[in-house]
Amino acid sequence: MQDLLDFYPFNLPPGGPFLDFFLVLSFVTFVGALIVRALAARVLLDAAPPVAAPRTSPMMWAVAAGSPYRMQAPMPAEPAPVRGLAKGVIPQGDELFAVAYLRRGVPGVANLLVTQAIGEGWLVPGTPVPDASGTPQNVYVVNAAVAPSTALGRSFVRSLGPAGVPIAVTTLTQSAEAVAAVEEKGFQGVLARAGLIRTGGRIAAYVLLMLLPIAFLCLIAMLRIGWLMEISRPFTNLFLAMVFVFVVGLIASFVGRKKSTLASPYLSWLDDATLSLRADVVGGRRYGAGDVNLAVAVGGATALAAVPVFAALTPAILREHVLGAGDIDTGTTGAGKWSYSSSSSSGSSSSCSSSSCSSSSCGGGGGCGGGGGCGGGGGCS
Repeated sequence: MQDLLDFYPFNLPPGGPFLDFFLVLSFVTFVGALIVRALAARVLLDAAPPVAAPRTSPMMWAVAAGSPYRMQAPMPAEPAPVRGLAKGVIPQGDELFAVAYLRRGVPGVANLLVTQAIGEGWLVPGTPVPDASGTPQNVYVVNAAVAPSTALGRSFVRSLGPAGVPIAVTTLTQSAEAVAAVEEKGFQGVLARAGLIRTGGRIAAYVLLMLLPIAFLCLIAMLRIGWLMEISRPFTNLFLAMVFVFVVGLIASFVGRKKSTLASPYLSWLDDATLSLRADVVGGRRYGAGDVNLAVAVGGATALAAVPVFAALTPAILREHVLGAGDIDTGTTGAGKWSYSSSSSSGSSSSCSSSSCSSSSCGGGGGCGGGGGCGGGGGCS
């Protein structure tokens, strides 16, 4: 081996010269590997989706030729919008479930399902049913006259059983969570295509971009140790340096492996873009189904618990918490789940029953519409 390694740096004199060289080389390699990995993560591993076509509004009015007056113009043909979870495009429809999953996992999707169900009117509060102790318990019933607007909503309503049958709060929340859990891989696929979470292959590539340089350093150290053993010279300091480099490199290889570089900027932009809307929803000033669904997907449903207009939604809200970037990848199961309880206990005084929350008796808004509570006026009069 001595003849094979008779070249720089392996033929440096035994002692400090090679150790100094190895430490400097390790530092330079570490810094270079970190820079290359950071650039590769942004350019290759977390590639953003194609720029989405803007969702423009059709021209509603145009000036007729030869006329000083405005007249209604025909709706121009609009190209189909290109959707994607990317900065500059507000998520809509089924995309909201992916956003809720990214933010709060399975409980976040379950809460959005219940919010959508009550907001669209295909799930309504029923007359409270007394339990064994005589305490009224909140129940819900499926309204067969209204169909869900999303595929996940249709799966959810099928899991609730026939229309008109009272559904307990625990049954409702468990069904919503079960439906969300079944679709977890689908949410992960949507987020992975948008570059917001990493697949197993991307995670492996991210780790290898650091492990390979570390393996190169360890190989150099082991060759030098073999050369020192052949000439019967001590190598303890070099061996300890190699072990230190390996341990530090191994730790650095796995740090941040699941954290997409696109997730935090996208969620920050989405927070800013919906800040005013979420404040209006929480303040009870906006309660349309689409507005509330977007607010819940981005900001969570627990903020609605204290808003009177959403009284019908409150008993069925699951406990949830915000996930950090990197908490989810394509191999995650049951993201965000923990021991939870409904944010409101049973009782009929704080909810609107199907008999009292109707167009003839609910003040201010004319029924159980929009945001999932009793009318726009904030509750039952």
